[in-house]
Amino acid sequence: MDVPVAPLDEILPRLGVDRVDAIKIDVESYELEVLRGASSLLSSQEALVLFMEILSWAEQGSDQQDEILSLLWSFDYLIYRIDCDEATLIRSTNQLLHEQNICAFKPKLHPRMNEMLTK
Repeated sequence: MDVPVAPLDEILPRLGVDRVDAIKIDVESYELEVLRGASSLLSSQEALVLFMEILSWAEQGSDQQDEILSLLWSFDYLIYRIDCDEATLIRSTNQLLHEQNICAFKPKLHPRMNEMLTK
């Protein structure tokens, strides 16, 4: 079955969506493509929160993982590794574990998100 695909930066304006609060990305190794297709959204939304699974990145290799983190950092996102009982701010790619979930957001949301993540 063929499924049509389009970047979020094209779909959202077509649908009249001018604000996105949160995105959960679970696309089995296509995270980088999704983020690249949402670069306008990522750069313009101050209150956007991203949730992403990184298990599939291990299959793609560390270059993919590095590119994803670098892209988010280029838009000034803070990236937290979410473990069962804690959240850890990621400052370099070597801080990620093999099977991991992350939460990313801009510093403007930091006090509120930090409080939620560290409870």
